[in-house]
Amino acid sequence: MNWGVKIIVVYVCFIGMIFFLIIQSYTHPSDLVAKNYYAQELAYQEVIDKEINGKKIDSFIHVVLGSDAIIIKFDPKLKPIYHGNVTFYRPSHATWDRSFVLQLDQANTQHIDKSYFYPGYYTIILSWEDGVKKYQVKRDLTILSIP
Repeated sequence: MNWGVKIIVVYVCFIGMIFFLIIQSYTHPSDLVAKNYYAQELAYQEVIDKEINGKKIDSFIHVVLGSDAIIIKFDPKLKPIYHGNVTFYRPSHATWDRSFVLQLDQANTQHIDKSYFYPGYYTIILSWEDGVKKYQVKRDLTILSIP
């Protein structure tokens, strides 16, 4: 094989690699964090204010991974919750995000069945208001197995 054939083989391999990368980039899912991220970015100051309020009471909120449920515990010292939301954000797969209404029982806890989730990493976003202030707290959670 002479040097001309070797150069052509190198060019063909290079072009093949480029086509492979193009095909990979088109077939790889690229989920956005949110579909309306621009509108959310404009209202982000409210989120910052809620997180500042949440940091003041962060130690009064506990998230526990049980054998068949995720348990969210609020300390009884906190003001009663007017209404709220629990969002489980899955960074690797947008269709696996889950959202629940925050409904605490008499013991200031909420149990969320693990069967709603897939194994993996989630960011839990707790947002609520007590009638006066709005709060937001984030927790990281890794679910290893589902019952």
